Amino acid sequence: AFYTDSYARDLPNGTHPLVDFLDRGALAGRLPTPLPERIAVVVHAFHLDVLGDLCSYLAHLTNDADQYVTYPDHFGSEERGYIAERFPKAQLLPVRNAGQDVGALLALSRVVDFSTYDVVLKLHTKKGQRSPVRWRHGLLRGVLGSTSQVRDTLAAFRRDRHLILSGARQLYLHGPSNL
Repeated sequence: AFYTDSYARDLPNGTHPLVDFLDRGALAGRLPTPLPERIAVVVHAFHLDVLGDLCSYLAHLTNDADQYVTYPDHFGSEERGYIAERFPKAQLLPVRNAGQDVGALLALSRVVDFSTYDVVLKLHTKKGQRSPVRWRHGLLRGVLGSTSQVRDTLAAFRRDRHLILSGARQLYLHGPSNL
């Protein structure tokens, strides 16, 4: 029903929606079912001076998403207030700042049941030692570069339940040489 309703103008008369999807719809990037309904955005706010970058890229995510922001447990009220201004809809949680990029996510997973989400978008206030601005923007563009890219990425997760990671492939292979 979703496919027929969404692509009725493009379906040749008498063509079964499943046949159309298999013949040409999948190649055209059409979705057989709606996009994921439950999305969680998880941000670890360590470098507060780059939260503006994250928020700009997150604007490309047009789906309603639950937001969780972890931050180092030693942050004071000024830092927490700054984070709350940038993420007014987020649940803020202090965590021990350990375990590099994934440590905060693991700490959060003790409190939040991520199995109830179709997609979890994990972001970190990345800086890096060499070319931190280029590195951060390269990583963010790899998942949130545009509204259409976000739509296509979510569609890929919907089509392939085995897909577990999305990002700029060249940066995961060897970031410094692929910036």
